[in-house]
Amino acid sequence: MADWAAQGMHHTGDHPLQAHGRNRRGVVAAHRGLRHRRAGRRRHHPCGTTGESPTLDYHEHLRVIEIVLEHTAGRVPVIAGTGSNSTAEAIEMTVQAEKAWGGRDLQVGPYYNRPSQEGIFRHFQAVAEATSLPVIIYNIPARTGRNIEPETVVRLFRHRQCRGH
Repeated sequence: MADWAAQGMHHTGDHPLQAHGRNRRGVVAAHRGLRHRRAGRRRHHPCGTTGESPTLDYHEHLRVIEIVLEHTAGRVPVIAGTGSNSTAEAIEMTVQAEKAWGGRDLQVGPYYNRPSQEGIFRHFQAVAEATSLPVIIYNIPARTGRNIEPETVVRLFRHRQCRGH
């Protein structure tokens, strides 16, 4: 059984992409990444923004998560990134992921849009309201163009589903 004590910092573990092979690159890379990193990994974070998620379409994104779940088979925790700059897509991806595995969810702040702190709060709140999964707030201002300020995180942590930052 996987140990869910997700204490400390964790790297999202980007998966190298193929140079070509458009529709299968993320899926193939997920297999390769797991094969090369299986030994000693304490948890997996597929589809974080550091790696492949911005380059995958919706179906590829879910398939990468499925591959990681198949390979880990419950031996280690999987905290999958289902975030998007579109709140509706983040909700849809999170709901699909919840149906597939019910683990933990890594949500990035809305990227490219550069919302206000209130906009960031409403984005995360809407995702948290749509799921029973624990939501981990992924603050990566270099990728999103916005920092999630401590005051916003405190507000989000009042929601029962927001569990980590």
